[in-house]
Amino acid sequence: MFRAVYWHHAVRAAKAMLQRATLEWIAPERRDARQNDRLKRELHHFALQASALDKKAATEGQHRLFEPVSLTTARMIGFRMQPQWTGLDQADVMALEWIYQRTTDVGKLLIEAVIRRELFKRVFVISAAQDRSLWDRIQRDITDHDRLRDRSEALRQAIKRRVDKQLEEASAGGKRFFISGVGEDINSITRASNVLGGKGMVLLDLPTRRQAETLRFYPEDLHRGQREEFDAPALLAVSELWKLLSDNLHETAGSIRVFVHPDIDVLRSSRTDPTARPLLDSQALEEDLRTVFPE
Repeated sequence: MFRAVYWHHAVRAAKAMLQRATLEWIAPERRDARQNDRLKRELHHFALQASALDKKAATEGQHRLFEPVSLTTARMIGFRMQPQWTGLDQADVMALEWIYQRTTDVGKLLIEAVIRRELFKRVFVISAAQDRSLWDRIQRDITDHDRLRDRSEALRQAIKRRVDKQLEEASAGGKRFFISGVGEDINSITRASNVLGGKGMVLLDLPTRRQAETLRFYPEDLHRGQREEFDAPALLAVSELWKLLSDNLHETAGSIRVFVHPDIDVLRSSRTDPTARPLLDSQALEEDLRTVFPE
């Protein structure tokens, strides 16, 4: 389930986008020690229903998420299409709207993209099995959410510098770019370069290490004779297989991914001639990552 569903690249793309939108709301430059409590109170008030004795709070809070509300509220967060086409239910829409009203312009763009189902594109994947040294280096370096945000921006800037240099060299040499892919136009490379100039347009995604868990089960040989006495905890056995899988899940299934805005994805197929390297291939991205995460 973790490989196929929870850590599927589309799920991770949406998670990375929503995570960054939320980080923009609580970014270090927008808060101090005194504001931390205020942010917690805002979230607590929205997510948890207040006391039934509080008449004012009774009109707000969690229970509102599950009441029918006019879909016109969805227009507050930049819908470009009929809200029901997005696959989001009303609770999702209201939760996103709540973040949208509090985040920065960068966060607003990301939330709007999620609602329109314009998920960021996966352009690079690295696993522990593929390159343990770089994988470990990134894992050790990114110790909190603020660090993740900063490193994502550093990677975006590194990609931007390299792409702009290649575009300048191509222009000086009178070279035109070949673009493979359906629906791309002659201006798509310029558009991609411009989008790279915006914050939040490149996102790093790191799977978090799960806490140690113990799975207990009722042994099959005891089930038939004692199924009516299932409440005897001493009969439950510990799954050694689950312990083995759980201990190694982070390393075996936890890939680090780089996601980019859909307009940037065209750079993966853009080259000056059919034999040249694309502007955004895996080798170039790995070089950019090593620049951001030096040994």
